Amino acid sequence: MTELQNTLPLPAALETEKRLLSAVLNDPAAAQDLFEALHPKDFAGARSRQIASVIHEALQNDEPVDLPSLVDRLRMAGQLEACGGATWLASLRDGVPVSTHIEGGIQHVREAASRRRMIPEIQKALQ
Repeated sequence: MTELQNTLPLPAALETEKRLLSAVLNDPAAAQDLFEALHPKDFAGARSRQIASVIHEALQNDEPVDLPSLVDRLRMAGQLEACGGATWLASLRDGVPVSTHIEGGIQHVREAASRRRMIPEIQKALQ
């Protein structure tokens, strides 16, 4: 049973994470709302988590949250290619998300993160 538990995918909302990042790149003001509700560690996808971390850090330092700045920060950190490269990041701007509708996405990512955090606690209780 433990072997089966270790092979099951963890709860994630990867497409929702991508849509939230798209909303932020299309409307940088949405970043403040996003990070008042979520922390970068709430993002399940490694790519999304790294991008969210860079955006979060920019907000904390009162730096711009835009595509050129994001690409520069990821390049300086040696993470640009791991995050899909400049072309993939630019494709996020082509997304449809409207920042006024990010609340549902935030809730979806928050719920998946909460379920991921519960798994070790449940496994510990079952031992």
